[in-house]
Amino acid sequence: MKHFLIALAIIFFGMGTAAAADVDQYKGTWTYSSAGTGEINKIVITGSGKYDARIFEKCSSGNCDMGKYNCSNALTAGYLFTSYQNDASKRDLRLTPVNTSTLEVKVHTSFTDSSGSPATDKTYTFRRLVVQQQQTPRPAEQPDLKPMDRVSPRP
Repeated sequence: MKHFLIALAIIFFGMGTAAAADVDQYKGTWTYSSAGTGEINKIVITGSGKYDARIFEKCSSGNCDMGKYNCSNALTAGYLFTSYQNDASKRDLRLTPVNTSTLEVKVHTSFTDSSGSPATDKTYTFRRLVVQQQQTPRPAEQPDLKPMDRVSPRP
């Protein structure tokens, strides 16, 4: 019985560790370099347990910050979900990690203005932005200094 309980504890501990590793796959800065004007080109996912996504769209002045939005936690299904609205449309995003460096983003856009434009569905592949850590230079090694002998002036 003791061996069974130990094995069961190891299994549950392993499951918790694996789930935590999967959760960390979402966090980070994700970019889509081929975005056209009005398309999402950057997503920054932060949080622990509850996640937020800061959405950026490409615009004429560069990156336009569309705001920070809560993500619904659908980790058991293998994705996060969030949505946001601007003046002309509402966008629903489904964020699914493919691996540690790739995030698949499915975007459903429904237009809320009077343009009559039909809803669209697109899938984008975002890449994790890896920031190189700059190493702090080490101080030069100091030579071993020995105490100097007392110098006494002689007349």
